Amino acid sequence: MKLPDPHQAYTALWKALTGKNVSSARAALLLDKRFRTPSTTRPPCILLIDELDYIMTRKQNVIYNLFDWPGRRSAKLVS
Repeated sequence: MKLPDPHQAYTALWKALTGKNVSSARAALLLDKRFRTPSTTRPPCILLIDELDYIMTRKQNVIYNLFDWPGRRSAKLVS
């Protein structure tokens, strides 16, 4: 999928996980909280990232988050 704005990756990921639409800023916060909070009931998630040039920003915060979250012990996220 082609994203109009790199930060829309947060919205797309949140919608894929929950089925709910939220703003990109809100999705980033919710995703960060989700991947920081331990859960025994949450199933693991595999995130396939292709075409990294579409999500590049000046500060690289989108790419940083997408690769940082899987490293968290409680994330249950693989990218």
